[in-house]
Amino acid sequence: SGGFAHGINQAPVTRWFDTNTFYRRPTLLDQPHFYGTEEHPSHSGDSFFQPTFLSPYAFARLIDRAPGISQKEADGFVGQLYDQVLDEVAERGVQQVLLHEPLAAYNQIDRTERGRLQKLVGRLAANHHALDVGVYFSFGNASEVIRTFADDDRITTLGCDLQKTPYTQLPWLRSQRFLAGLVDGANTLLADDDGTLFELAHVGVITGSPEISLTHTIDLEHVPRSVAAAKIQQIGRLAAKYKEEYE
Repeated sequence: SGGFAHGINQAPVTRWFDTNTFYRRPTLLDQPHFYGTEEHPSHSGDSFFQPTFLSPYAFARLIDRAPGISQKEADGFVGQLYDQVLDEVAERGVQQVLLHEPLAAYNQIDRTERGRLQKLVGRLAANHHALDVGVYFSFGNASEVIRTFADDDRITTLGCDLQKTPYTQLPWLRSQRFLAGLVDGANTLLADDDGTLFELAHVGVITGSPEISLTHTIDLEHVPRSVAAAKIQQIGRLAAKYKEEYE
């Protein structure tokens, strides 16, 4: 898309979280102009894909803004950009998208900001009702922000990093699937299968979710490939054990 002061490889580098990961921060100049998406080289028409996008709330707050652009205007600009992105992926046959929200739980945003997050994400989901739209929260205790969405039937999936969010604090969900971030992708340690399975069983009872999916907590880009493979295999083991013992 256009409308930013720098290209993806030229924007100044910054760090938003207490990690060793650095990011390029674009400056919003005006309403972004959507140019299109690029297909991943490994894409196959026979495969099922659920693209993951940075949440529009996080996007609108992590970018820099040119003088004269308010946060409210940035929210509107970003919302329109995401509308165009979701229009295109829907036309390509995508049925589900996941919005990754790393900022809300990390900053423990207040009630007003939680309302703004729900407004941005909920409007997108309402505008694209043919898509199943989910939200995944990482980098912090997400129990309060998930509670904000617990009765929002525009959102089909809610999830969080259960390494940071105590499962005992999760709310009862009205109808959403729950995406459980059980396997820590940030380090080379493997969690205990039995302990993690116990936690997973209680997540199902506490949330009342009709369907639970498993994932790692964050991407596996920064661990050795052999460790990443072992963590992915652990998710498979846990899913199989859960079906065997609880279904």
